[in-house]
Amino acid sequence: MPEKTQTADNSPAPDSEEVRVGVYTCHCGGNISHVVQCERVAKMLGKQANVIISRTDPSFCSDTGQAIIEQDIKELGVNRVVIGACAPSLHEQTFRNTVTRAGLNPYLYHHVGLREQDSWVHDSDKEAATEKAVRLMSAGVAKARLLTALDPIRLGAEKQALVIGGGVAGLRSALDIARQGIRVTLVEKSPFLGGRMAQLESVFPTDETPRQLLHDLIEQVTAQSNITILTAAEVTAVSGYVGNFNVTV
Repeated sequence: MPEKTQTADNSPAPDSEEVRVGVYTCHCGGNISHVVQCERVAKMLGKQANVIISRTDPSFCSDTGQAIIEQDIKELGVNRVVIGACAPSLHEQTFRNTVTRAGLNPYLYHHVGLREQDSWVHDSDKEAATEKAVRLMSAGVAKARLLTALDPIRLGAEKQALVIGGGVAGLRSALDIARQGIRVTLVEKSPFLGGRMAQLESVFPTDETPRQLLHDLIEQVTAQSNITILTAAEVTAVSGYVGNFNVTV
């Protein structure tokens, strides 16, 4: 039997829920619309399955633009939102807040970067840029159909760092991290620390002796009680995720 879809609170999602996608193509104050024919994109997207409304606006990130999206969620029953605009690094959180205010889970919204991925890189060919915008937004709609509600979770993170490579960069990194009170393991595949710098006669522009510079740096590293140094060792496997990596040396 097929598995039941689970919602964010682990209760079964209603099988009969109709996916109702709202598509919003932003002019981005001209950054997109001076190249991409936004009205044409909106018209094409409006013909796709599950899309119940497809709009354009000079600036969906503005208060009035966000109000349009909120109104569609509340009055038209939009339950998936696709927005084509500038980079998600700028306004992804803005639009997550927008859909949340309207009562929609923030992870039922998908952001398409039409500015950086399209209009800014194809400004010499408006027709091709418009066609690409349609493809990008279509992919966004396809993804939106599969989105499910999520809840953010917090995980404990191990306050420990692994530095791979015992050259100057690795030594300095290990030292700087350790001075912040974080335990560090420094792994170097050769039997000695220092890396390429140990092979040099002098360094530019001071003409200082690399061996003396390395000696001083290595002494500082070895003096740190929270730095463990493993020479003649290599990383053979890495698994896990940020805050909870498992590394085999």
